[in-house]
Amino acid sequence: MTKRSYIRIVIVIVILCGLLGTGIAAFLFSRNPGPSTASSSIEFTFAGSAESIAPNGTRYNPEDMRNDDILRQALVTAGLDSRYTPEQVRTSLKVSGVYPADFIDQVKSFRSLLDFQSSSGNILSNYHSTQFSVVLTNDFDKSIDASSQKSLLDAILTAYVSYFRQTFGSYLDTGFYENLFAGTEADLIHQLEAIDQEIANLSLYAEEMTERAPDLKLGGRGFDDINIRLQNLSDSTVSQLKANLQVNALAKNPQRLLNQYESTLQRLSLQLEAQKQHLESLDRLIASFERNGTIYLSTTVSTTALDGNSSLTYDKLIETRSKLTEKITSTSKQVATYQEWIANLAREDQSESADADPFSTDEVEAVDALSESQISTFQLQINSIRETLGQIVTDFKALLTAYNDEQINEDTVAVTAIRYEAPSLISLNFVKKAIKTSAPFCAAGFILCIILLLPKMKQRHLQHS
Repeated sequence: MTKRSYIRIVIVIVILCGLLGTGIAAFLFSRNPGPSTASSSIEFTFAGSAESIAPNGTRYNPEDMRNDDILRQALVTAGLDSRYTPEQVRTSLKVSGVYPADFIDQVKSFRSLLDFQSSSGNILSNYHSTQFSVVLTNDFDKSIDASSQKSLLDAILTAYVSYFRQTFGSYLDTGFYENLFAGTEADLIHQLEAIDQEIANLSLYAEEMTERAPDLKLGGRGFDDINIRLQNLSDSTVSQLKANLQVNALAKNPQRLLNQYESTLQRLSLQLEAQKQHLESLDRLIASFERNGTIYLSTTVSTTALDGNSSLTYDKLIETRSKLTEKITSTSKQVATYQEWIANLAREDQSESADADPFSTDEVEAVDALSESQISTFQLQINSIRETLGQIVTDFKALLTAYNDEQINEDTVAVTAIRYEAPSLISLNFVKKAIKTSAPFCAAGFILCIILLLPKMKQRHLQHS
């Protein structure tokens, strides 16, 4: 036999061994082909996404895609709620961050500088990915068909995007406004105080949104215009109406309002007294402070020295005293205001009692009618304030909707098309398994060829030499 014949024999045997290994791999693969997968990715590109900060200023985590509410909604949408539970699907749904190649290269470079496990772990924990891979395997049901598996993943992604918009967008809770505008059972001053407090809350939110989106305009108006309208309503109309009510001591139920004011005044007086006692105690501490940093806390039985290195330093004491005096000033003003209101109501009540006898029944009825007319007039003015505030709230909500549309849309929260991969004899998964299985057979066939043919090749070589 020639040298070329030997080579042909080796090649044929290796190929046959490879085919045998591939056949065995195909048999094993058909017995256990592995799970199919439906996969996609979701990418966030709005401002703040690099820090995982949502448009409403709060932190988000795409792992929320795996919570029960979203999975339950997705199962209903896909028509699979009767077949599977959220618990079954959750274990087969994987959400993981996708890291850019240059970032991975930077992490890998730490192998030669520091301990990779510790350093890379810290880097990964500090990095906030903006793209996430979402993979749904069929571990929960091997028999699920491709269409159902893809539909389920699509429903999960759709439910999550809807959840993201509702949870991380900017909205107003309309429940309070509905209650605020619904009835007029409360006394006049209480209605105005509730409106004034809500205006203050809305103003804070409008200021926050102005900082986030100073250039957003709708009909030529932005969040700063909302804040100006709110402030004008509070500073002029509401404040003026409250002052008129207090001066004229008008109330639907004067006695009940008087009792409420007296109860509030008692609470504020006790609070003011406690604050003043706290201030006296604080002044004694400051007076006992020595420039070497020692503070003496004295009681009737002992004296305790605190080192100046403690948290109770002189500067801290002065800062605390300043804040306390501000609170005392504010509480004192509230006390004086309620005292004035009580005096107005009490004076009005005494005036009515003193003048009751001289007036005839017709005159008393005329006075009552006048009072009721004034109250009705005030109620109409309050209702007008409600309508004005309601219009501002409507415009505010429209601006928030425009802001959400700008921040959360198909471009800033983008989902790629669903990709489906199922194990088959032409899939990459099988090719890897076939190579892995057939490689030992090919190696064994090659070794066998060497063992069988090497003596003959040596004999032939000796004959020719």
